[in-house]
Amino acid sequence: MPVNTFSRFAALLALAALATGLVALARPRTMSALGFRNGVGLAALVAGVATAGSLVYSGYYLFEPCRLCWYQRIAMYPLVVTLAIGWLRRDRNVLRYAIGPAAIGGGISVWHLTTQWILTGATCDVGPSCAVRYVTEFGFVTIPFMALSGFVAIVGLLYAVRNQ
Repeated sequence: MPVNTFSRFAALLALAALATGLVALARPRTMSALGFRNGVGLAALVAGVATAGSLVYSGYYLFEPCRLCWYQRIAMYPLVVTLAIGWLRRDRNVLRYAIGPAAIGGGISVWHLTTQWILTGATCDVGPSCAVRYVTEFGFVTIPFMALSGFVAIVGLLYAVRNQ
């Protein structure tokens, strides 16, 4: 599959994830109909798709991740396992130990987006520049935007099901 086709598909998934997360944060009652187990399962799915997408970009398309991309991966990758175990065990405490890494990863994504779009001359000192945009779909969806969308969806879903 050509990289532009994969990027378009990934961008559409990211926009759907962002919309889900924003709705869940703004109107948690709307998403509470999912129930605890489905909400945590959907959050695990989002983390899994984000992880797979980052691995495809770096392993198949050979996009070299910058330092901030690595930090976002450090926040996202464990969420796949953490949320999947919480879903399997129906563990309500998963909200406590999954929302922190998701919020931190989201903060790193915001900084990365700032580096790409506002501080365009900034570099990461080691490795590829954090300002490089390997992907720009629809004029604004970059890889850090996709990561932020995933983190927002995870935080939103966990917030929406917290009282289930």
